[in-house]
Amino acid sequence: MADKVHVRFATNRAPDPDQSILFGSTYRDGNPKRYVNGSIDVDRVSDLPDTGWKPDAQTLQVGPPIDAGILQPAAAAKDDIVSFARSRAAVKNLAPTYGLVFLPGFDSNFMDSISRAAQIADAYKAAEVFCFAWPSQGRLDLPGYLEDREAALKSAEAVADSLRKLFAFLSAMEAAPPPLHIVAHSMGNYALRNAIQLIPANERNRTLFEGALLMAADEDDDALSKANELAPLITLAKKVAVYKNSGDFALAASQVINNSGRLGAWGPRNLETLPSTVTSIDCSDVSSTQGDNGQTQFGHQYYRLSPWVINDVVQVLDGKRPDQIQGRLRGPGDDKGGRAWWIPYDSAAAAQARWQAAA
Repeated sequence: MADKVHVRFATNRAPDPDQSILFGSTYRDGNPKRYVNGSIDVDRVSDLPDTGWKPDAQTLQVGPPIDAGILQPAAAAKDDIVSFARSRAAVKNLAPTYGLVFLPGFDSNFMDSISRAAQIADAYKAAEVFCFAWPSQGRLDLPGYLEDREAALKSAEAVADSLRKLFAFLSAMEAAPPPLHIVAHSMGNYALRNAIQLIPANERNRTLFEGALLMAADEDDDALSKANELAPLITLAKKVAVYKNSGDFALAASQVINNSGRLGAWGPRNLETLPSTVTSIDCSDVSSTQGDNGQTQFGHQYYRLSPWVINDVVQVLDGKRPDQIQGRLRGPGDDKGGRAWWIPYDSAAAAQARWQAAA
């Protein structure tokens, strides 16, 4: 396990006046399209499962503000997403090889977003991580949720601007692009969906990511079937893995608010009609996680805290085929042609018996 992770990031958050969380929950200069690139070291300060990682404010580096929509030369910024990809390309033959692009979710301030980026980079055994920290309010209540949803939508242009620079760099490479995976959690999937839709089709019509991991996605359950929502990811990524939990309390509330089934609760609505590169992984048995003092996390933070899920993710990132991944079984009843999988809590023998009974 690492004791320090260097996180590159972009954010359209305004600097925090008292510096306690470095960046606040409003937009830089009041403009959601205006963002900065930067980097910071995140230290493992304890073995606490939820808050064991802490950004070191003394290592913060921030570049000049950028206005989304004004494409700049690929080498213009030190810590931008292109420098992250260039770093991966330079050392792509060294293990670990892959990098993560992370979009955090609802109810996360800047420090949470960066800490979680470091946490999953370490847990997923990634070489590097880049995080786009859009301005979530960091409040676990209905007004906070609604403000976060608006912020995720308004931040789409800044996220799209960063991704366009990455796509341009990767598309211009003569060699195969470095192995990169995009990981979106919760409402980060909504920010990703809206960002992708702002990128011209001719800039996203080739495979640039090894994988897209959609974790507890606060998105419509048919989003991957719609060209105007998340379907472009199926082209952008060699494989799309949807991790779901039917007992996710946060998504149950979102389903009522948005009047639509949630992708992170039920998986893709029409999974059997999607390409075989799209898989759904049911984490319902292994999604219960707790904060440092035992408080519930409502089945919504398993992507970074459930050992069973982390074990599965590491194998996905390592390039194993779905049927080769240890610790999962085919979905009971109907595995949707090898697209539906299940991570059991109990032993392999007991889980196999349960699967056979369900089938």
